[in-house]
Amino acid sequence: MRDLRTRIPALVALMFLLLTTACASSWAQSGGSANAKPLWPTYHFDSARTGQNNSAVEIDNPASISLIWVFPRAASGGVEEINTIVDDLDPNNCLVNPAWSDSLTSKESYENHFYWNWVIARDDVDQTGKLNKTPTAVEWRFPRNKLDAGQYRIMIWVPAEYEGDRDTQGNPLHHNTSQAEYTIVHDGGTTTVKFDQRIGGEWRLLTNRTFSFSNNNQGVRLSNLTDDTKEFVTADRTIVVADAVMFVPATGMEIYSSPASAKIPWSVNWTFKHPDYPNDNTSGTWSGEIPVVYVGTVESSLTNDPNAPDTGALYCVNSVTPQTKSLSETKGQDLSKWKEAYALSQYLGTPVWRYPRLPGDRGVPWTGQPTGSMKHELEGPIEGGIYSSPVLARVSDGTTERLICVFTAKDRQVYALDAVTGELIWKGPGLTVSESPNGSLSAWNPEGPREAFGGRFHWAQCVGDKSDIGHREVRWTFADEDRQADGEPANEGWSDAVYVLRPPALPGDTPRARDATYRVTYKINASETKTDEIKIDQGAVANQGRWVKLGSSFFNVQSITLDNVTKTTASGKNPGDYVVVADACMIVPDTIDAFTYSSPVADVDDYETGTAHRVFAVTASGRALSINLQPRNLGVPIARVESIYPRVRTTYQVTGAADADDPPMGEVGASPAYSNSRIYIATMGGKIYCLEVDFNSGQLTEKWVFGQGNDDIDLVDGFSSSPALDKANDHLFIGSIGGVFYCLKASDGTKEWTYPDNPALPGGVGKMPLGAFRYSTPAVGKDKDGRLRAWIASTDGRIYSFAISSSDPHYKQRIYVEYDEKTGQSIAHGGGWYNEPNVLAPIQGSVALDGSKNNTRNVVMYVGDMREEGVLHWFDATNGTSNWEFDGAVYKGWRTEGMLFSSPNLTNLDLTLSGGTKVNCGYVYIGCSDGRVYAFSDEGGAWGGEWSGGTWPFEGSPEDNAQRVKYLEPDQQGIQFDIFPYDFYTKSETTNPEPKSGDDYIAPDSTWDDDWIVSKEMKMPSKDFSSFSGKTLDAEIKKELLKQAKERRKYVFAKTARTTASDDPNSAVYLEWGETLYLILWNLPEMDVLYGSNEASKKANIRFNLANTSAGSSAGSQVRLASNCKTLKEYTVLDKSTLKGSNPATADPLKNSDGDPIKRCYALAQIEIRGTGSRPPSP
Repeated sequence: MRDLRTRIPALVALMFLLLTTACASSWAQSGGSANAKPLWPTYHFDSARTGQNNSAVEIDNPASISLIWVFPRAASGGVEEINTIVDDLDPNNCLVNPAWSDSLTSKESYENHFYWNWVIARDDVDQTGKLNKTPTAVEWRFPRNKLDAGQYRIMIWVPAEYEGDRDTQGNPLHHNTSQAEYTIVHDGGTTTVKFDQRIGGEWRLLTNRTFSFSNNNQGVRLSNLTDDTKEFVTADRTIVVADAVMFVPATGMEIYSSPASAKIPWSVNWTFKHPDYPNDNTSGTWSGEIPVVYVGTVESSLTNDPNAPDTGALYCVNSVTPQTKSLSETKGQDLSKWKEAYALSQYLGTPVWRYPRLPGDRGVPWTGQPTGSMKHELEGPIEGGIYSSPVLARVSDGTTERLICVFTAKDRQVYALDAVTGELIWKGPGLTVSESPNGSLSAWNPEGPREAFGGRFHWAQCVGDKSDIGHREVRWTFADEDRQADGEPANEGWSDAVYVLRPPALPGDTPRARDATYRVTYKINASETKTDEIKIDQGAVANQGRWVKLGSSFFNVQSITLDNVTKTTASGKNPGDYVVVADACMIVPDTIDAFTYSSPVADVDDYETGTAHRVFAVTASGRALSINLQPRNLGVPIARVESIYPRVRTTYQVTGAADADDPPMGEVGASPAYSNSRIYIATMGGKIYCLEVDFNSGQLTEKWVFGQGNDDIDLVDGFSSSPALDKANDHLFIGSIGGVFYCLKASDGTKEWTYPDNPALPGGVGKMPLGAFRYSTPAVGKDKDGRLRAWIASTDGRIYSFAISSSDPHYKQRIYVEYDEKTGQSIAHGGGWYNEPNVLAPIQGSVALDGSKNNTRNVVMYVGDMREEGVLHWFDATNGTSNWEFDGAVYKGWRTEGMLFSSPNLTNLDLTLSGGTKVNCGYVYIGCSDGRVYAFSDEGGAWGGEWSGGTWPFEGSPEDNAQRVKYLEPDQQGIQFDIFPYDFYTKSETTNPEPKSGDDYIAPDSTWDDDWIVSKEMKMPSKDFSSFSGKTLDAEIKKELLKQAKERRKYVFAKTARTTASDDPNSAVYLEWGETLYLILWNLPEMDVLYGSNEASKKANIRFNLANTSAGSSAGSQVRLASNCKTLKEYTVLDKSTLKGSNPATADPLKNSDGDPIKRCYALAQIEIRGTGSRPPSP
């Protein structure tokens, strides 16, 4: 914004015709979406949320799937982690004030060194308010010599426990502060973030925000000045610690939305550009149908204010797939075809469109936008981001169909877009009004492109009084006909909240008025209006880059006006030194709050053939909206709100409860399911609502409510899992936060059964519930044998399955395999062999199932976990195994770079290749908290099943298989894990498991202690293996070592407090927040098998992911790690038959059938129980 120093000549204040969302729409000018087709249309596949795509049958061997592309594409190659880290000993990039000491030592420190300093409290001041001590700092510079300029996140490593740091009573002599202040210096300025240093020994994210760095003068600064009080610092002996900082390349986004997919028409004029062919500019035109992926994001805020809300966007991502051959294969067969294919591959993982468009593109109409329409003026930032998943639905005007993409956001709005062009068709509820028609506002100055509606805002230099020359005014008008066209009742209207968008100020902008005056005019009865005056500080950082609410609420809002008068100026300043800024204004029914994880659903029972009339969305507090999608005559826009349930106030005067808002349903994180004119909504409070939709009016009427306290469990359980419907059998399935799986009768809400059938309440009696079901929705479908089942993933890492057909002899039963320790036999329960998968990490996404291809192939289920580097897993849905091989190895998953809260999308694609050949291929899409969409296909599938997305965005190369997971499962490999008492843990940490006499291994004798993790029998089994050979020998050794390893469980912590036997996989220990757990993972394979290049990296890759599986709203939250693996030791198993000598006796290694020595490892870690909150963070 220009800094004005002169008065603007006087102009008459005008009333402007303002643009609203109720603008004319022409259905015929639809941008080509009539030919678009949904493939995976919504969260968990369909409106019934069944999670099974029977058409997705092309991936026969999931172990062969490879990453084909990611969105967004990498601008440069993957960065080695070592280049992202600035340690405190880095002489080039770390500046340490001499006042900081390195006198403490810690096993938790990074590279065995760190600095520390005593905290200086802000309230430690003299009588004048001056600090009594001088703060000092440590600076970590952005390593521009190693990293490219770009977006980065900041990770922090500090130790929290120190060696020899105890007084005579055993109390620590130093305590880390919880108020450490890190200041990030970046392209946008400086941002200070408070950080709790009391948790150490691991990389921890400083803040969710991303920062742009471009030079070595930027970076991170840590001061020893904090908000700790002087008294606390003195009593607690509080310190600030400086160790290592990591600059993690970031996308600038997070994705919790589950992707939808469609096939749309697309054409492109391509040009071949390849570094090996610098002078070849071959070009051509390609047109056809391409698969695309729709996903919502959470992106950085628009200002540097640490409390500023995030933003978000909806992307349509290109997945163009012209062939099922790899680029390398095509090049060897047809060079000209390869050039075209290579040129097309450059579009993989790029946006077909983004909503909202970038500021510089917002001032122009979309392709196909009706002539005269100015809807692009209503395109602006989406405050709070998008946590829900989009829904795709075909809508018809009786002649032409159009594919619509509908999504909800935290800004209280539902958006309907053309799925092909991204054109905004409607947003609501309520109305959004631009400050200017046709992109201009007479007598006000435009400023853009900027983060504002229409890509620019308007401003006027301030004056001191309305009578002054240069007085300006802008008015936003909300005409009765426009509000009613949007769905507001025609008789008296709604009580609305009024919001004005405050675009962020940039350095160099003229200061904004501290007392900008808005006047809200609204009706108080049918014939009278009233105007309230509200002042907003436009210069406050807290009021920038967000919607600012004006007052409380107003009934039947008529208009909002703003002028450029200011009465509040700083000393030495005049009104003309300030400006007033005007952008969009929005009214929303007052009790409509944010839309968070709950995804909208369309009234479509069959996406293959059906068209939608309505879409339904549910707010975070529990109000359901019925929105009509049908186009109307006379240029009225496509969508309008027809009903809000529970109802909201629609009368001027409230004379009693009947006139006021009805209470909402309660907190909702689940997505509604739809079938046959009914929607089903589950709440965190434990209720499930069934609402019936009147086809003609769209009105929502309550049919039944489950969870009214009919029995004890109804009073304490809650749901963030979404309902899944078995329409043919009138069943609704859902998992609860308390770990109970429910089956209800969908027609009347009666409880058919639960598993377990008599679940224990917290602190009560009954059967042990399963792990908490948090956000994960049941998948309902048939396995390879045609058996109707439900599958649901839990925060305990398991995927449970149930027999759900009433004609099944094992109806209501859980299907699983139990190992009988006494007999050594495996017993199948529930009428089938299902080895219940355990991914060893919490799962909050949903299981997705592919089809069985007429019972001729295995049904494969896919699911992601909540590790910090989440894994996409695949299992045989029928038996729970994952034994597929590829290139001589069994791969069980693919490691990503973030948590997988998003649920997988299984897309089947019909392709017509050149020459008319028709083929099928499959994609697996999933969103990730690292801000990426990952697109996978199998060998011989899309792009031949090989990476085709440009620069590889991770470490290494696509060929080294570093992202593939070939992990060892405890149930199959015999790895053991448990919690042990402190003394047992300490002895295991300090005892040498590999004593030697010279080069000989010392054999254990009667003096070998038993009270640590390696028993005498584990070190040297008594069993005679001489009669065995080959694979039988290997199996017997493994069996015996497993048997002896399990014997260690007699020492586990709180064994007698277990609710069931300690070897029961569903056993649990109830613990308190603040306790320290001493963990041991034992009977691991030899060190060489473990992932990592050295012992340090192997330790770093052993991670303990504990989850709270108890009942309650915190169920499923991960437990904060106090440290990673602290100790990793290996020992050689000895052959008793080779004993020789004495004092000490020695023995040779026990060897397998290949003649290799048998070795085992064990790992130790400590975890202090600290809840991280929900993962991902609750909006």
